Amino acid sequence: MDTGSSQIIAQYYQFIRLGFEGYMDVMKNCNENVMVLKGLEKTGRFNIISKDIGVSLLAFSLKDSSSYTVFHISKSLRRFGWVTPAYTMPPDVQHISVLRVVIREDFSHSLADRLIADIVRVVNEMEAAHSTDNTRNANISFLSTISKVFVFGCFKLGFL
Repeated sequence: MDTGSSQIIAQYYQFIRLGFEGYMDVMKNCNENVMVLKGLEKTGRFNIISKDIGVSLLAFSLKDSSSYTVFHISKSLRRFGWVTPAYTMPPDVQHISVLRVVIREDFSHSLADRLIADIVRVVNEMEAAHSTDNTRNANISFLSTISKVFVFGCFKLGFL
């Protein structure tokens, strides 16, 4: 038996076991969890790309990717055990990169809440690191300017 037919047999078994109503409940639960994850949009940092119809998944992009990208977020989320692929969109929209979360049958409401919390945590960490880098760069720039003024003053006064 090849892999394709075994998948069909497994699905047929599940359909017999769960029935139409059971599958409806599974899909309803998956779609409810997608709606929970759409709460990411309320953070003001993300655009939801995926539509509400079809497969239970959420694709979203960053509103501002100047400090970090969805690829950075994807890599950082692995610390918490999440595998959230990041993709660049196909030609004509390749300037958009997205994170994708597929909602499976065993994905619960509490897992959706935890994923949101972990994404927000990762983004906050990246923003804090970027802010620290900007402060450090500003301090270096300030010290560089002060030292140039000092050297110029010493030169003008004849100390150099």
